[in-house]
Amino acid sequence: MLFPVLLFGQEQKSVRVMADEAFQRQEYAAAGALYSKVAEKAKGKHAAEVLVKVAECYSRIGQYDDAQAWYQRLEARPDCPSSVHLLYGEILKSIGKYSEAKEQISKFRSGKADSMRLKNVMLAGCDSAIAWKSERVDMAMENIKELSSSGADWVSGVTRQGLLLVSNGYRKMSMNSAPERNPSIDARTNQPYFKAYLFKQYAQGVANTYVEEILPEVLGKVPYHVGPICFNPREDTLYVTLNSWQQDIANRRKRGPVNGERVMMVFWSVKSGDEWRPLEPLKEINSSGSSTGQVALSRDGQTMYFASNRNGGQGKMDIWYSEKQKNGRWGKPKNCGAFINTPFDEAFPTYNEKGILYFSSKGHPGMGGFDLFRATGEDADWTKLQNLRAPFNSGGDDLGFIMKANMYEGYFASNRPGGGGSDDIYRFMDTHFAERFNGDGGIQPYTDPVPVPDKPDVILAEKTTKPAEIIPDKPVPEKPVKESVIVATKPPVVVPVAPPVVVAAVPVPAPVSDAPRSSSSRKKKASVLTNATTPVPEPEQAPSEPVVTSPFKTPAEAPIAAPVKELPVMTSKRQTSLPAPPPVDSPAAPVAVTKPVAKPVVKQEEKQPLSDMDNAILNKMEHLQFYYDFNSAILTTASREMLDRVAVVLSQYPTWKLMVRSYTDARGSDAYNKDLSALRCYAVIDYLIKKGIASNKLYYENIGKDPEDPCGKGVPCTERQYQAARRTTLKITPQ
Repeated sequence: MLFPVLLFGQEQKSVRVMADEAFQRQEYAAAGALYSKVAEKAKGKHAAEVLVKVAECYSRIGQYDDAQAWYQRLEARPDCPSSVHLLYGEILKSIGKYSEAKEQISKFRSGKADSMRLKNVMLAGCDSAIAWKSERVDMAMENIKELSSSGADWVSGVTRQGLLLVSNGYRKMSMNSAPERNPSIDARTNQPYFKAYLFKQYAQGVANTYVEEILPEVLGKVPYHVGPICFNPREDTLYVTLNSWQQDIANRRKRGPVNGERVMMVFWSVKSGDEWRPLEPLKEINSSGSSTGQVALSRDGQTMYFASNRNGGQGKMDIWYSEKQKNGRWGKPKNCGAFINTPFDEAFPTYNEKGILYFSSKGHPGMGGFDLFRATGEDADWTKLQNLRAPFNSGGDDLGFIMKANMYEGYFASNRPGGGGSDDIYRFMDTHFAERFNGDGGIQPYTDPVPVPDKPDVILAEKTTKPAEIIPDKPVPEKPVKESVIVATKPPVVVPVAPPVVVAAVPVPAPVSDAPRSSSSRKKKASVLTNATTPVPEPEQAPSEPVVTSPFKTPAEAPIAAPVKELPVMTSKRQTSLPAPPPVDSPAAPVAVTKPVAKPVVKQEEKQPLSDMDNAILNKMEHLQFYYDFNSAILTTASREMLDRVAVVLSQYPTWKLMVRSYTDARGSDAYNKDLSALRCYAVIDYLIKKGIASNKLYYENIGKDPEDPCGKGVPCTERQYQAARRTTLKITPQ
């Protein structure tokens, strides 16, 4: 009779041991499933220990809703450790619940000053996120649906041919090459390893999206993760981040379930004729026993920025730089300094504009996870730091900010809600992006608050100062990975990177249609932001009645810094660990951020009287209407022909400014149609810019549903009547 009971006890012990060993190997997906089984049976003190492990596992692989459920269960226990409130608060931030997050973080207690600093930074971030969410900027932005996979996908750069991507979801998909039946799996996340791809969007002679694996003859046989990729300006030298697969293994141990960690390293290859040479480690940049990767080159190719957790930095992953020497070799790496780096993770540097560096950080005041930041300066000399705020940042991980050379079209990746999997790629268009941020004073990095009774948790500051050093408690050592598993690839970190935060405080609008999308539409190719030259079916002939325009107003609002989410190496769920919380007891520390920048308003200068001919031309342009098919922002052939004439007129009147106003029909939600009308505005703006019209002469107003549409109150209408509302009109401001 006792035999079954004994077997049961042994089985439970066996499951716990297997769970602990899987956790040490950083196999969080497997460990979480095992700990979940143990948690249902565990009692007393052991129950709290197991619940902490379960929640941490789900947090590390990016399943934040599951992590929240386990933390909520743990928080209700009388024996809940104080550190759990900090971890629970971070998860709540990741899913955009800032008020609830602040409540949990406030419960965290500790006698250590370093822990208090961490608590105050997180509290300040909550208040900043709430303020930034309320002042979101409208702009044309979409989730690129045709690039969505069930895994993680992100953009790392731009070449003459298209976008450089990194993904672990394409390996199982039938793209332009046959899908892999049994791709190698990263045991830490139970997802395939990453590979690097090139996205050729509507290349000449190609009607569909074209994605191909990059240099399979060089990278095809590399084990573990591949990417991100970076080319020099001439595109004859390749820099790629890989996990070491030969000798460089950190934290070796002779005993136990873990026997080392494969660090991230930079490899390079040079094109000789039509052939690429075999990959070699970039010895000047790599550091033995530390992770190094995520290379970004300046426009002239003379400065290399990268992420590394080597000794001599501010803590954890930092942004470093190296300058090319006269002999063509790279100089000794130097840290970008405390203005950029913090004791926490900074990663994913990108260089798009001269004197401007973009990167993702978990240590500066932000909305949760990795936030996108913009720094002005170079090397180790930086003068202004800006959080990109919403809609670029969210409660999740936001990374890989890329601007094309036209400086009004860009991309970034995020695992915020509403995407197709873990990290998804978003596209945005903003002709006034530079002027929005050039006039912004930046954020003030965190400094310890001066003890004052009843002092508010967060202080919004206007001017930038050098960041005070934040010294966290001694970090909890990360568990090494066995040799058969490579370290997380998102942020170049020797130890697994913390899981991506899945929440968007201010979700970035995906391309919207006049009517709600079905759940299956995620995988459909998004036609909203395609090139204007792409052939599309002609819409039904729309009525020609003149459109009544409302008084002129400037639609472009000053952007408010957005939060960014943590972005480690590409994994379906990020593997960067959350900062180890040392308890602290003190008033919330102020997180400094600048006040919102004033809206860029088109100045109404003194107008010179227009001639009768000028008035006739102006009147004719303001009565033009451009129509769209249902749920589309693609310009028709007839619309493009009319815009050709508009471009000619604007080139003849260089002082005129143009307001583009777009509408949708009455079907669909207000938010959905607001986004769709923005995409329709940019279809017109993008076309005019390609015709040579200066972007600073173009503004837009995405109105959404037509307020004058008679079909808006449940009145049954014909398709012709609906189409009359799906239009763009123009408003001229003579100077």
